[in-house]
Amino acid sequence: MALTGESVLYPLAVGNRWTYKMSTGGNYTNSVVAVDSANPNLFTLHNTTTNANSFMRKDGDIYYTNAFDANVFHPYLKDDFTIGMNWAVQYTANGIVTDTVMTVTEVGISKEVEGKVYQNVTVVKGDSKFSMNGNVLPMLYSSEYFYAKGIGLFLTTTSNGDAHVLTDYVLN
Repeated sequence: MALTGESVLYPLAVGNRWTYKMSTGGNYTNSVVAVDSANPNLFTLHNTTTNANSFMRKDGDIYYTNAFDANVFHPYLKDDFTIGMNWAVQYTANGIVTDTVMTVTEVGISKEVEGKVYQNVTVVKGDSKFSMNGNVLPMLYSSEYFYAKGIGLFLTTTSNGDAHVLTDYVLN
C-alpha cells in the first residue's frame, strides 16, 4: 500500500526518501523502507543520522509516529490541518521529560527555500519545555516544521538557529 498524491502532507510509499542538509554541516536521509503486510497503514522509516528505524502509521487522516518515544505512537500530522489546531507530545529521554505543544501556524501558503518555491505549505510550530526530577529546567526551545502537500517535510528551523533543508527527494 502507498499513501501518496498531492493531497497528503507526508507521502508514504516504500522507496520514498528525503535528503536534508544541516546548517551545522552534513547531510542525512529519511527513507520509507518497508510496509507491514498485516497492517498496510504502518510504515518503517529509516534515518541515516541515527542509523535507526522508527514507525509511522496513518489512521484516518492522522499520522502517528514513534520517533519521539519508541514505545508510544504520538500524533504527528494531519492532511487537513486548520490554523490554530494543537496537540501535545510528551516523552522522556536520558531522564529529561520533554513536553512539546505542537501548533499549526499557517496553512496553504507558498514558501521559498534556497531558490525553490513550495506550494500548499503547512507550518507546524513545536514549543518545548524540559524537566528533570520534577523540576522545570530554565530553557525553552521551539522548532518550525514546513510541509508541502505531495512532497513532505522540506524545512525545519529551530530557536537556536539550526536549519535542515531538503536538498533532494524521490517519491514513488
